[in-house]
Amino acid sequence: AYLDRHIVNVKVEDVRNRLLENIRLPYNRRWLREWTHRQEDIIARHFKKEYGVSPHDFFLRQKGALAQQLLHSTDMTVTEISEYLSFSSVHYFSRFIKNAYGMSPAQLRSKSRRMLI
Repeated sequence: AYLDRHIVNVKVEDVRNRLLENIRLPYNRRWLREWTHRQEDIIARHFKKEYGVSPHDFFLRQKGALAQQLLHSTDMTVTEISEYLSFSSVHYFSRFIKNAYGMSPAQLRSKSRRMLI
């Protein structure tokens, strides 16, 4: 039983790392099976137990954090960031940021830059 738990924990950590490596791509639930050779639901359940969120939610939170960082620290346009992070459209990206941070990408950029002054 210990060995099984250890193997699952290693696989869950590997999934976390691979999600971060693939952060610029659209999320694909099939990755869980491809990376672990286990059923997606089983890995997702273990991932949530370990990290407190589903793999999909973890991925979206990390993608949001990267988007926020890019808005804050680069001169990339909102459209460029949207494309860089493989959002299907700049409109969807803007809604994603608004839902995550309560403001538009332009407002988030302005607020983060004002905090530096």
